[in-house]
Amino acid sequence: RQVSRMSMYVRIKRKNQTTFLYTESTQKISNIIANLAEIHELEDEDAIRIIKGEEALDGDKTITDYKIANDEILYVVYKSDDGDWEEVDIQKPAKQEKKET
Repeated sequence: RQVSRMSMYVRIKRKNQTTFLYTESTQKISNIIANLAEIHELEDEDAIRIIKGEEALDGDKTITDYKIANDEILYVVYKSDDGDWEEVDIQKPAKQEKKET
């Protein structure tokens, strides 16, 4: 079975940070994790997990396996020193009050 390759972007969010990755639909999740580790200068790829919705993604599967769409938002969490995974925590910017003139 032939899988068509499609170039795409995914947005990966953590706290107040968004990383945009240009990738292929046939890319394995483990390769995306490796790219994130390099971008964020993290030494331990095993301490990074990508989340889609409520599901932690398996590194051996591909973007196509998870039906991830172009420009879809994924989340990244890190393993803490005590071995627990952090919760998905997206911080929204504070609303600025409008000045009256």
